[in-house]
Amino acid sequence: MADVTAERRLSVLHVISGLTFGGAEGMLAALVTSAMLGIEHRVVSLKSGGAYAGWLRAAGVAVDELGFGGALSSASGLWRLVNLIRDTKPDVVQGWLYHGDLAALLPSPCRGAAARPR
Repeated sequence: MADVTAERRLSVLHVISGLTFGGAEGMLAALVTSAMLGIEHRVVSLKSGGAYAGWLRAAGVAVDELGFGGALSSASGLWRLVNLIRDTKPDVVQGWLYHGDLAALLPSPCRGAAARPR
């Protein structure tokens, strides 16, 4: 008889400035599309568009684009990020690049997690 208790997958939410071609963006794409069992990745791009967005979706990775630009769209995008974190309840929120790091850090108190320095 098969074991009916499935092992819980680790969920990681990656927050990055944008998904245009670049070194960090390429490493993120390689990481989230690698064959690591037991890890569910989701990518949040602060800006909309970028070559990797469609490529990641085609590979089966959930991608959210927040449309950061001016002050109003950035504030709205940050609120969407807070709600996304609350709704998905990831185990890990990983920031990439300066803006991604800051955006990943700001909603931390909203999810009940203490920010920890690296």
